[in-house]
Amino acid sequence: FMDYLLYGSKDHLYRKYTVPFIPIVISALLLAANAFAHFLFEYDNQLNIETKPFYWVLIAFEYLYVINTIILMIRFYSKNQGPNFIRILPFLVPFVAGSILTRISPYEVRSLGVAVGLVLLHFSLMNERCYKDEETGFYNIAFLRYIAGFAAEHESSGGCAIIFDGGDKSDALALALKEEAPDNSAVVNMGHGKYLMLASAQSKSAIRLLITAVTEAAQDKGAEITADYSVRDDEISGEDFIKNIIKKY
Repeated sequence: FMDYLLYGSKDHLYRKYTVPFIPIVISALLLAANAFAHFLFEYDNQLNIETKPFYWVLIAFEYLYVINTIILMIRFYSKNQGPNFIRILPFLVPFVAGSILTRISPYEVRSLGVAVGLVLLHFSLMNERCYKDEETGFYNIAFLRYIAGFAAEHESSGGCAIIFDGGDKSDALALALKEEAPDNSAVVNMGHGKYLMLASAQSKSAIRLLITAVTEAAQDKGAEITADYSVRDDEISGEDFIKNIIKKY
């Protein structure tokens, strides 16, 4: 799930995780065989468990997966994928915490951590659907209103807004934006063939490079587009900047 969020490719998922999935299958078979041979662990009538040395090999496999999860999390952070990074935390934190607490405490809380994580992830995805455009996968107008309120509480400086108009070729424009939008940007479907890109660029040269990249990618797909932009300076708050964009477009 985390890998798909990061790369958005089922081919990458199958290619990278087909081999790492094999230890999971082997572990399941060994656990099933342990019911008869007791080479991993055994328990008495009071359910006191006595572990065998080979049991810790399975534990090593388990923590290799946990380490891989943490590495993917670091990649999210390093690629500035803020929305995706926040999206996985509700599941990841209870899952990792439960797994670690199971090993350092006398209580089995791993299953509880997974259950809590799945519930929180479910609510997180439901909340995300309120701000996503189902057709393109970009954000919608509700997202702009949401971040306007967020900006009022967490003030930051800089940034720009670029509005692209693809007319009746909005599908080609959407594909071009998916290819060319920077990792730390957000694209909003404004409707009527218009898309808004919120990015951190402030210099006119950087903004023009962004516009040129999207324009050329759209032209390769048979779309002629127009673009306009606004730069936010320190004289206007982030909340007012976004509200002005909503009113203008």
